[in-house]
Amino acid sequence: MTSSTPKTPPISSPVFLVSWTALESALTLLASPAKADRIGTVISALRKTQPSVPPEKLLVQILSATAWLTSDDTSSSDGEAPMS
Repeated sequence: MTSSTPKTPPISSPVFLVSWTALESALTLLASPAKADRIGTVISALRKTQPSVPPEKLLVQILSATAWLTSDDTSSSDGEAPMS
């Protein structure tokens, strides 16, 4: 009999894996309501950069995007105030 439960990597595993869908779900839970509609755009931009940057730089970009999406600051991602 086989189990349908995925195997958990050992705690000492040097690799952390997460799907883009899981990242999007997490950002949806964490994002400021004012920025929730930008999550899809952010994920798309991160996915496009993945092939051209080393993993550590992609991680920094993900963390930066998370910080921006979760902040209550309503300025746009390019630092300019939103148009009213």
